[in-house]
Amino acid sequence: ASLHNVTDQYDWLLMDRYNEYARSQLRERRKKHPEKIPIHLLDIYNMTALRPDGHVIGPKHDCLHYESPGAHDGWNQLLYSNLVDFAAEKRRMANQTDEYQ
Repeated sequence: ASLHNVTDQYDWLLMDRYNEYARSQLRERRKKHPEKIPIHLLDIYNMTALRPDGHVIGPKHDCLHYESPGAHDGWNQLLYSNLVDFAAEKRRMANQTDEYQ
C-alpha cells in the first residue's frame, strides 16, 4: 500500500481536527460544569507524527503499530511527567490552604 492510501485509510490527516473537537468539548464541559474534576487532554499526535519512525508498518501491516522502543515510550514519559506535575500542584495547593487556616 502506498503512503497516500494508508493515510486516507486511517484518516491521519484528520487527527488535528479530531483533537480540536476534543479540546472544544472539554472547554464546553468546563464552562457548564466548573465544579467537576477537570479532565486534561494529553495531545500526542504532533509529537508522534514528527517522529522519523512514525507509522512503521508493524506485525499486522496496518501502520497502527510501533516497534519497541518507539513512539509509545515517549507517550509514557509525557504521561508520567504530567502526573508528577499534577501531584506537585496538588501538594502546593494543599500547602497554601494549610497556611490560611
